[in-house]
Amino acid sequence: MIRSTIFTFFATLMLTACYPTVSSVPPGSKPIQQFIYYLGEKHPSTESIDLYFDEFAIQREFIAIGSLTNVETTRFELDEMKQGFIFRAKSVGADAILFDPLELSFDPDCSRCLRLKARVLRYK
Repeated sequence: MIRSTIFTFFATLMLTACYPTVSSVPPGSKPIQQFIYYLGEKHPSTESIDLYFDEFAIQREFIAIGSLTNVETTRFELDEMKQGFIFRAKSVGADAILFDPLELSFDPDCSRCLRLKARVLRYK
């Protein structure tokens, strides 16, 4: 009995220690922020953001300042992931997000995992 309790404790500890975390998650935010990663430049935060799904629909000149991606997961709805991308893009000073086509991967560790990717844009 004691062995199984100790084993369960250490197994839980090992699993949670490997869980992805992000130090810039604001207090009270949805946990989706822990699964979104940003690589790129940081500018003063913005209040509003434009969303694009087709590069040819963008009517203004822009530069890409970074990219966003999520950990493949089925824990969240697609709209929650999109809102998480918007929150993160605003926090790095983006004017717009250009979403890439969705990727659905089949992995033995995660059946039907969804990967969302986007480019973070600033207008010239």
